[in-house]
Amino acid sequence: MSKLKCLKCGWYWDSSRQYVDRIRDWTERSRKGLTDEDILARLIEGTLSVDIVKAEVYSGDRKLSVREADRGSRGRYRFVEICRNGKKKAIALHRIVWMAVTKRLIPDDKDIDHIRGSVAGDGISNLRCIPSSMNRSRSKMALADQSHY
Repeated sequence: MSKLKCLKCGWYWDSSRQYVDRIRDWTERSRKGLTDEDILARLIEGTLSVDIVKAEVYSGDRKLSVREADRGSRGRYRFVEICRNGKKKAIALHRIVWMAVTKRLIPDDKDIDHIRGSVAGDGISNLRCIPSSMNRSRSKMALADQSHY
């Protein structure tokens, strides 16, 4: 088993193919993924951008693909995978939209909540930052009229 490296984004992956030795650029992959701090830094420096209305993420001029994941009773969430320098992270689309607007990290004791549910979309008009305990309780309905960020 060998490691291959994407020359465009720097991501590494396993390969059992025989031609690996002839490929110019491959090394061991870093096991540490991107952090929220890394993603925020890219948002601030402008190498990562977000259309906050359409909830689309761009790395340079390339639109990143979105995948959906069913979270059972919590609904369906959309994720984008961001990679840089051999590190990779799947981040929920609503989290990266909120970070792009506020230019700050999501506090540890807070969650980004969909005001009208995830079916209504991941645009900033449907998002708000609320305490984690409130997001996991039935009383979050009382927050429906509060500001979204």
